[in-house]
Amino acid sequence: MPWRQQQLQQRWRRWSLLAASLLLLLVCGFQHGYWQYQLNQQRENGLTLWPAALRSVAALHVRTLATQKQVLQQQQRLQVRIQRQRDLARWLVFMQLLSTEIPANIWLSSLKKEQENIAMQGFSHSVAALHRLRERLYQYPEVRTANLGALRRESSGDVSFTMRISLKNGEQGEE
Repeated sequence: MPWRQQQLQQRWRRWSLLAASLLLLLVCGFQHGYWQYQLNQQRENGLTLWPAALRSVAALHVRTLATQKQVLQQQQRLQVRIQRQRDLARWLVFMQLLSTEIPANIWLSSLKKEQENIAMQGFSHSVAALHRLRERLYQYPEVRTANLGALRRESSGDVSFTMRISLKNGEQGEE
C-alpha cells in the first residue's frame, strides 16, 4: 500500500532528521568541550608563566634602577669635571692677567693654587709696589680678595711677602 510506504518514508525522514540533529548536537558539544579544554590549557600555561614573567620584570626593574643610578653618578661626575675645567680656565685667564700686572720690581719665588685661592710668595723692592699690585688686582671684577700676608725685610733690603688671592665664583649673581 502506497500510503504505508509514504508513512514509513516520513517516519524514516523524521528519525533520520532527529539522528542527524542529535549527531550535530553531539559534534557541537564535543567541539565546545574541546575549545573549553584548549582555553583552560592556555590559562593554565599563562598562570604557570606569570610568576616567571613577574620575576623577569622585577629583575629588569632592578637593572633599570641600577643603570639609572649609574647614569646619574656619571652625570654628576661629568658636572664636577666640567666645573673643574671651567674653574681651571678661569684661573688660567687670571694667571695670564697676573703675569701682565706684576711690576718689574716684584718677582715671585712660589705660586701655588689651592682649592679656591692662589698663594704667592716673592720679593719686592718696596712695600708700595705690593700695594699698587694689590690695587691693580682689585680693578678686575673676577678678583674677590687680594690680601697681603706676612711682610719681612731681608738683609738685601728687599721685602719678602706672601699674598693670597681669591676669585669670585664663575656663576652669575653668586659671590
